[in-house]
Amino acid sequence: MYTTTSTQATRKRGATQFQGCLASLTLVLAMNTHACSTGQHSGPDDSEADADDTVQPVSETPTYYKDVHPILQTRCAGCHHKGGIGPLSFDDDPANARAVAPLIASTTAERKMPPFLPGELTPPLRGEARLSDQEIATLRAWAEADAPLGDPADQSPIAPTSAFPLNEPELEFDIGTDYTPDPELSDDYHCFATPLAVSAPRVLIGFRVIPGSPRVVHHVSVGLLSADDAQAISDLDARTPDRAGWPCFGNLIPVDSGIRPAGGIGTWVPGVDGQLLYPGTGKPIPSDVIAVIQVHYNTLNGPDQDRTRVQVFFAPQETQAQLLPLGSTGVAAADLSIPADRQETTVTGVRMVGQLPPDNPQTTLARMVPAGDRWAVGVYAHGHLLMTRFRLTLNAGAPDAQILLDIPRWDFHWQGNWLYQTPIRLRPTDRLTVQCTYDNSPEYRAQVGLPAASTVVTWGEGTTDEMCIGNVALVSEEPRQ
Repeated sequence: MYTTTSTQATRKRGATQFQGCLASLTLVLAMNTHACSTGQHSGPDDSEADADDTVQPVSETPTYYKDVHPILQTRCAGCHHKGGIGPLSFDDDPANARAVAPLIASTTAERKMPPFLPGELTPPLRGEARLSDQEIATLRAWAEADAPLGDPADQSPIAPTSAFPLNEPELEFDIGTDYTPDPELSDDYHCFATPLAVSAPRVLIGFRVIPGSPRVVHHVSVGLLSADDAQAISDLDARTPDRAGWPCFGNLIPVDSGIRPAGGIGTWVPGVDGQLLYPGTGKPIPSDVIAVIQVHYNTLNGPDQDRTRVQVFFAPQETQAQLLPLGSTGVAAADLSIPADRQETTVTGVRMVGQLPPDNPQTTLARMVPAGDRWAVGVYAHGHLLMTRFRLTLNAGAPDAQILLDIPRWDFHWQGNWLYQTPIRLRPTDRLTVQCTYDNSPEYRAQVGLPAASTVVTWGEGTTDEMCIGNVALVSEEPRQ
């Protein structure tokens, strides 16, 4: 089996460390994922919200049927349903929730669940995935009252969520095999390549991912590669003759493979029916491309066999030219060196929005931004297991400084990218500053599943390496809502 440090997956660490989502590195710069939302703070405020301090008291003892059931159904059941990736179902028997009421209260108060990384200093994002202070207070009061069920007659019907507005996909493909995750790994990150039947350039406006086994599929990213590299892709696949595809912990493809990215489709997480791009924008999809599908399998529910499918929705050919094509730019702190045994190390990277990145494979992940103002419609962050905090700032230190993304408590397994509610104007002379903080102490290394060794950590795509990247998705003019 092909197992260089760039493709090692996380070994067994126990059910309490249930793993989450991983956005790919090289190709995700051309992607969009599920959108979340939070509060807006436009200035360079360095404060961090303490979730416990924001919880407000509840005047009346909550009950499951009246107060808790609506929260669990609207906020949690997307993952925690029968046959889903969540380790416990909240959609059938109230006894399941009652049995773990203290855990529900503690993980929501700490804002570990629902898994939502952006902090309150981040500009407003689309698709709220954060519990309100009142919902957190309700769950805590319910647990402290010994989780009473109450009267079933108090349970109100839950309004269905809005259906995905796109119906018939023009393109559908799958991973090309019936794959069983490696049972020796708690998290098996695996990539599969399949040619796409796209005969002419099109513009993507949305996509869906249908996991073959929702019990084990915890994240899917779909990138595009040039068909000219078909032989190199086949050679990469052949490195693991005992398994279809190849292991891919950080990148969909090794950065030294010479295989050329050709765009991307997007990233999916459980609980999401489908993904729509930012209104008025589209993602150009070239012809003669090969899709590479990265699937994050979590085997805590067992190594079920899977055959995940992807559905793609294009803009009508007669109107696709009216959509603003999505591009991207970003900044990396590629020269990082994290000292051994140190609990806190912060690295910084800076570059101008319109600056051509240096000719270095570690810093040319972002596309060059042509001259002229641009509008940021989304934001993305990437790091590995030792990262603890992340921040991307526009014009740091200036009077008009604006935080573009703040993650006060980084979690490698729940990273992704998000869409802004309102586009943010960027000028070519604006500066992007990325700051990443790491904990390289033996104790923290053991906590996140790495060897508790005393070692210096540098840039790389393996599990024991680190990265620091901030990226924004851009269009050439302000999109019409």
